[in-house]
Amino acid sequence: MVPLQIPGATELMILLMIFAFFVGIAGAIVFLVRRFGDFGKDERIDELEQQVEELQNERDS
Repeated sequence: MVPLQIPGATELMILLMIFAFFVGIAGAIVFLVRRFGDFGKDERIDELEQQVEELQNERDS
């Protein structure tokens, strides 16, 4: 019968560092995409501002 081998503190720290490395890379990619990705936000903001102006004009008249 083979004895059960439980990883020690050193092995657990290495696994944690590897996990943190990959999570950090994924987080950096998500951050950069959200930070520098445009995805047409300016067009949507312009459309919403136009709709607000139209609604204000309808309310005032």
